[in-house]
Amino acid sequence: MPFKVISILVIQTKLYCEFEVVGFLCLNRILSHIIAKIKHMFEIAKFVVSAVKFCMWNIDNNSKRVNDIKRFVTNEFI
Repeated sequence: MPFKVISILVIQTKLYCEFEVVGFLCLNRILSHIIAKIKHMFEIAKFVVSAVKFCMWNIDNNSKRVNDIKRFVTNEFI
């Protein structure tokens, strides 16, 4: 009788450990997937920020050019 009880405990412990390892692997895979998504979102955010900076720089340069053209037209024709 004690041998049967011990063998059942060993089987239950082994199953529990296997489930724990599988659960840890699944959790590890899920966390690495989430981290990869977050890194991807940061890459997209950096791209958007650089695009906005470029647009603002371009608008600023265009407004300077427009002011130069206005000044030239004003000085030449008026």
